Amino acid sequence: MDEDEERKKGLEELERKRAEKKKKEEEAEAKRKKRQEILEMERAMRDPWLNDPAVKEVEDKIADYKEQRRDANAKLEFDLSTSLTKDISAFERELKKVTKKAKKAYKKLEKEGKKPDYYIPPKPNAAKAPEKTEKTVVDVDALKKELDDVKNKKKAATEAEDFKTAKNMKDKQKELEEKLKKAEL
Repeated sequence: MDEDEERKKGLEELERKRAEKKKKEEEAEAKRKKRQEILEMERAMRDPWLNDPAVKEVEDKIADYKEQRRDANAKLEFDLSTSLTKDISAFERELKKVTKKAKKAYKKLEKEGKKPDYYIPPKPNAAKAPEKTEKTVVDVDALKKELDDVKNKKKAATEAEDFKTAKNMKDKQKELEEKLKKAEL
């Protein structure tokens, strides 16, 4: 009877571990997909002509061929893999041509004051300026103290003719002064 109980406990533990592992994998997948979407949005806003349907079509073909090549390599079908590699190279050259045409067309429309139908407008930034709190005040005081310390170290290094340290302190002083200006605003 003890063996049955131990086996049941072992199975329950195993199921629990599997559930935890599955949950972690799902979270990681969701995080990866979210990151991928963010990267695509950034790419679309940086280079909007890459959203052109012709460019997307060629990119999809390349992705499909690369997947086929991976499968062929896994099955040790190297002659098929070689031919797929040649096809991928041809599609990559075509991608460059199509991208160049799409960019040219986009720039032409932009010059005319129009936006193409595939243009994705940037999302308004919802981030608000942080409210001033006691923590901000403490940070300002800490920055002022650190700035005074850096000035004293710079002065001491200059008097000791340690110009390398003095230069580093001067750079740090400028950085702290900029932070202080931002914090005081």
